[in-house]
Amino acid sequence: MSNLIEPVVIEQLKPFEIAEQVVKLQSVKKEVDSRLKEMKASLLETTKSLDVLTLKTGSYTISRATRSTVKVLDKKALSKELESMNVEVVYGMDMDYMKPVVKKLVDDLDNAEVNETEYVSIRINKKKEDK
Repeated sequence: MSNLIEPVVIEQLKPFEIAEQVVKLQSVKKEVDSRLKEMKASLLETTKSLDVLTLKTGSYTISRATRSTVKVLDKKALSKELESMNVEVVYGMDMDYMKPVVKKLVDDLDNAEVNETEYVSIRINKKKEDK
């Protein structure tokens, strides 16, 4: 575990002590999540300003990508729209299965939209002797 959080043996704690640890960890997580969000936003802006999709150092690879999310506004109306376009819709199936099809057709659909979110991911590079 991280050196930022002191290790505990849960089995040796009383319920109120566990609750106290949970509250402390939630507080730390909230702060860490906030800092991570700020730092990733900074890296995203850096990759945009440099007009690069990937930055590689000796230790890390930073990649910028776009995540597309299909949002179905009205499932029944969307099913009717797709059927009118001769796209087979199997009733009872999860609409998530249809999202790739909807994504391709979304400009022609009234009951779905695509939200795109840019983000960065960071990977630790493997050392040559680790390969």
